[in-house]
Amino acid sequence: SQLMKKIQVEKQRLRIKAQNNRDKMPAKTRRNLSQKICRLAKQLIDTHQPNSILLYLHMRSEVETSYLLESQLSSDRLVGLPRVEGQNLKIYQIQNPDIQFQSHKWGMKEPNPDQCTSLDSNFLDMILVPGCVFDKFGYRLGYGGGFYDRLLPNCPRALLVGLAFSVQIVDLLPSEDWDYPVDFILTENGVISCFK
Repeated sequence: SQLMKKIQVEKQRLRIKAQNNRDKMPAKTRRNLSQKICRLAKQLIDTHQPNSILLYLHMRSEVETSYLLESQLSSDRLVGLPRVEGQNLKIYQIQNPDIQFQSHKWGMKEPNPDQCTSLDSNFLDMILVPGCVFDKFGYRLGYGGGFYDRLLPNCPRALLVGLAFSVQIVDLLPSEDWDYPVDFILTENGVISCFK
């Protein structure tokens, strides 16, 4: 339909704009702001004390998460990372990144299924969600692959936490029925609570 087409065009425009804003940031700035955001994430994790948490490994100019991964691996909770398998994300438990990672064809690292145990997404208590654009109500735009849109409905008990730089936040995104809002968004300027 005409409306659907309009929504897709608008989403793509917002995606490109946010990615450009993020890409333009000097690497040093990005690292500093990422550390700020990861500190907020750590506080939130300490407050909620999840038994299991799904992190993501950043790619390109996303909020850098390596600092957070290190701190969580030294805790006693289950730490999961996603791996793209076909059309879906499969979750694997990570304990030792030195041997449990392999390089993906797009250049980022991902869990090596031969070295890891898979985790059931039903039991995740907290998920850190990457994205291109978020609005203040917790709706997000990913990169268009729909991986998290398919994963999140299978994570009924998880607290959903978006990580983003403030240049990725807009007032309102065009949302569709299948869009799944996050509960919090963490930016370098603080915590945005998205509870309706």
